[in-house]
Amino acid sequence: FKLLNPSLWCLVTASSFFFFLLFLWQKRNLLKLELKEKNRYNVSNKLVYLFIIGWASISYFRVASLPVLLSDSRTMHLFQQACYFQENSFSFLNSNSWEAAFRPLNALLWNMFFSIFLENNSLIESPQIISWIGLIFISGSIFSLLKVDFKLAGIMMLSIGFSPRILSLSTNNLIDLTSLLYFSGAIYYLLKLKIENNFRIIDLIMFGTYCGAYFGARIQGFILIPLLIFYWLYIFLNKKSNPFGAFLLPVFITIILGIGKYLINYSFYSSPIPFNINSSNSLSLITFYENFKILANNILDRSWNLYGILSFQANSAIIGFPINFFIIPYAFFGFLNTKYRKSHESSVIFAIGLIFLFFAMITLKSPSPNYNSRLWLPFIFTTIVFGAEVINTLLREKKSISIIYIFAFTIFCSVIIYGGVYRKTFFLFLIITILYFVKTKNVKSSFLLNILLIFVTLISLFYSVMNIVYDKSSKILKHKEVNQQYDQSVLVQLSKYLRKESRVGILNLNDLGRSTLPVYDLFGPQHSIKARLVFDWRENNKLENLNEKNLATNYDILLLSTLSNHEIIEIEDFLMIEKFHHFHIYQNKKTTSYMRQG
Repeated sequence: FKLLNPSLWCLVTASSFFFFLLFLWQKRNLLKLELKEKNRYNVSNKLVYLFIIGWASISYFRVASLPVLLSDSRTMHLFQQACYFQENSFSFLNSNSWEAAFRPLNALLWNMFFSIFLENNSLIESPQIISWIGLIFISGSIFSLLKVDFKLAGIMMLSIGFSPRILSLSTNNLIDLTSLLYFSGAIYYLLKLKIENNFRIIDLIMFGTYCGAYFGARIQGFILIPLLIFYWLYIFLNKKSNPFGAFLLPVFITIILGIGKYLINYSFYSSPIPFNINSSNSLSLITFYENFKILANNILDRSWNLYGILSFQANSAIIGFPINFFIIPYAFFGFLNTKYRKSHESSVIFAIGLIFLFFAMITLKSPSPNYNSRLWLPFIFTTIVFGAEVINTLLREKKSISIIYIFAFTIFCSVIIYGGVYRKTFFLFLIITILYFVKTKNVKSSFLLNILLIFVTLISLFYSVMNIVYDKSSKILKHKEVNQQYDQSVLVQLSKYLRKESRVGILNLNDLGRSTLPVYDLFGPQHSIKARLVFDWRENNKLENLNEKNLATNYDILLLSTLSNHEIIEIEDFLMIEKFHHFHIYQNKKTTSYMRQG
């Protein structure tokens, strides 16, 4: 990991892009033919793309206009980047919990990739926009591969991209959306390798790349990627004409890209998979039962709760009405139907999702029931893929009444289990509608698709508006007020005193409390300061315990938090030049760096 320095990343990236341009030049004639091909867009396609462009623009404005606010981004990403800039290498933030044991190494590398070109801490959230757009378009590619109707595919893409859960993740720097992008890419190329007659090298490489990225990104990858590899082996054995190297290539890439996280785990925990660190990641049937109640609640109950749409924080947003009631039931129906299970390409993908869900529910326990549904997002995605293919088959077979019956049965289960006036009223209206359709026997597939498209479009617009208006994490409508409050914080103001390229050390020696010093705010307006942030949270620590010679060698500026007795400490080779709020500012006597006022 010492090789992961900014200069090497720049060199590798520039070299890779050069070879990419060379490849395009060699294939220029083929590229011209592809560009001449005209794509026809209907109203539903244009609607989906318009929504995507609109929300991407809003998300970009949020990233550009607001400071980094979410705690995950500030404590688990900016810290690593600060060390990365100063030390030219990557540091692992250790913590005695399964969450830290599976911290998103690959997501950090993605953020570092952005940072080597534009050292702006707001860019730490820009990968969310790319992940959100990429997830939607890869989903569209999967539906195209499975020959799903264009209008139905558009409905599914809206249901994925504009469900409250995904919208909340699109404006918060969490690993969930990035890892879901990795998983969707792995699913797409796996299905492509299964459907197409011959294996293409680029497909094998891309399948291995997405698998490796996901394998090293989150704990779910440890469960899902081996399942995908086993399915890949089954696909390979069924196509006997290919050399064994075709099977090994994506497996090799997966291991190379994904194993780093497990080596780090072994270094810190003496185990690549640190299970049984605490009760939150131990095998337990009690955990499974508790998680099952949460899952049923998310599917059948929470999507009805209108108060849920007013809270779009990543840990509290609901999964979304369209996904719960328009897609999930059809996946289970198709899987229980032997004919559909055998005739659909994505049925095995859904089976993999079910196996993953079982292991995740029996193993992972979170103190917040809202966090579990984020852990289960890969299962939801496999459900959407298979459910879309089942609905498409029912429409093609003109079984519109069956579609309505399945939907009604799901609503009925929700009413029986959870009750409520709102549910009962809707169910009564649904029964009257079904009886009318059964009596007239005049339900066309196009009519159902149009009704569904109108509803999903309206609710997607509604969710988007609610996200902007009520989002508690990224307050877009109050961006000026938020920036003003942020700029007035002590550490942000303190950053104005520092030069770019200054080597800054922060010593938190205050023994009055256990609260940690939010040194990530030191970036402030001077976002490109190469700040090595020295964390020291041990109580009653004395400065003489530190190697003062190393301090003078390594740092131009020292920021010392005021001690409880307001004592001014003498530090060899450093001069205390000013007291700013509760910080003493020391300057290295042997360097030429100077303090910049204001």
